[in-house]
Amino acid sequence: MNIGSFLSAGVRSLLFVHCLAGALLAPVFAQSAPLRISGTVSYRERIAMPPGYVVKVQLLDIARQDAAAETLAEVEITPKHQPPVPFLLTLDESRLDPRARYSVRAQIYVGDRMLFTSTRINPVTPGAAPRKMNIMVQRVAAP
Repeated sequence: MNIGSFLSAGVRSLLFVHCLAGALLAPVFAQSAPLRISGTVSYRERIAMPPGYVVKVQLLDIARQDAAAETLAEVEITPKHQPPVPFLLTLDESRLDPRARYSVRAQIYVGDRMLFTSTRINPVTPGAAPRKMNIMVQRVAAP
């Protein structure tokens, strides 16, 4: 005797639809996994940062040349040690458009004053690996 003989046709149909829906929706849920971008922020100058300095790392949409970049993810870190400073950005990857351009920007602040900033594009391509980067920042001219 098999289980099919115990189940009515309606219950068997419902089980089939449930299994089919699970098989079809599994790839959709797998695609919305969080995007994780990790790495370090450092600089070449041989100077020590004062206590309480802040490292800000942002994932930016830089696709539009005539508009300010949109911040999609951001983290602020107050390290207890000198650079390099590790960071981790997370974001739902389904928010990214494969046709757009994305970059990670890093800045170092003391109070409200920016001391260092990244000057190169640190690209992030949706769906591509690796997502680990070392960002080199450069000193900003004093105001």
